[in-house]
Amino acid sequence: MICAGIDAGSRAIKVALVDSKTHELVGCGIADQGVKQSERAIALLNQTAAEAGIAPAAIRRIVATGYGRNNIAIAHTTVTEITCHAHGVRRLMPGVRTIVDIGGQDSKLLRLDPDGKVRDFVMNDRCAAGTGRFLEVVASRLETALSDLGPLAKTSQ
Repeated sequence: MICAGIDAGSRAIKVALVDSKTHELVGCGIADQGVKQSERAIALLNQTAAEAGIAPAAIRRIVATGYGRNNIAIAHTTVTEITCHAHGVRRLMPGVRTIVDIGGQDSKLLRLDPDGKVRDFVMNDRCAAGTGRFLEVVASRLETALSDLGPLAKTSQ
């Protein structure tokens, strides 16, 4: 059975297709956010499934998360991105206790307990400085790819 995760973020929509038996990622896609979130999410889901050679009927469960999660009409359920981060990190890196999420419109810091459950979290509420959009603007001004900002920062003295 194939399950789909749709992250309807403030800047982009992301889709992940996972085989529920093997937990293997079998497809993923990303598209810029638009006004019609649900339509764009459905189109991206269909495109991602087609690229992975998966029939849409094979997708049995759809979970939406992110800023626009409640706008995704085809989702069977919604889960906050905070909960998704905790589950994902617990699965991939069980020893991690702190997560920093720099999103398109906000930043979050999560603290996990030893069982991987969210113990506490804080979120900025004043402005978007330091969020993903800010980093996109910085990369543009530096005439460098967004993905190069991390390695570039590591060279700083």
